Amino acid sequence: MTIIYLLLYGIPLDRTSKDTHRLNEYGRRLLGFCKDNDIYICNGRVGVDRYHGDLTCKDSSVIDYMITSPQLLCTVHKFEVEPFDALFSDRHCLINIFMKCKANVQDVNIVVNKPKAIETPIWNNFKCENFINEIMSDNVQEVVRNLVEDDSCDVKYSY
Repeated sequence: MTIIYLLLYGIPLDRTSKDTHRLNEYGRRLLGFCKDNDIYICNGRVGVDRYHGDLTCKDSSVIDYMITSPQLLCTVHKFEVEPFDALFSDRHCLINIFMKCKANVQDVNIVVNKPKAIETPIWNNFKCENFINEIMSDNVQEVVRNLVEDDSCDVKYSY
């Protein structure tokens, strides 16, 4: 029944992928989970990545996904796999996702500024110590503690 959402919004039933590797056990489990729970992988199906299915792991495979319900799939305004950048990860590409939503706002003045283009920083080895000091600063550590202790979110990440 949820295929109707895909057809209604012109979202391809089959997704595209540049990953040429054979599906392993984890991939089979992921696809089975998606089918059993009636959810869909966005990669290769929506946004700029539609009909492309760009690789998400340093020119080798697709192992980073956005998975959503069919009802939310149509709200994905932009889905784009960025080129690999060693500044952000040792192997993984950034995935940019923008979703459309409706907000019911009353009696509030909202100013929307056009986002500025983000320039990719260039690593400077002479500033390595400054970077480490900033990451270890009390302000950053407090933000991390607040994020970890916030129980309003059911999702917990571990590294």
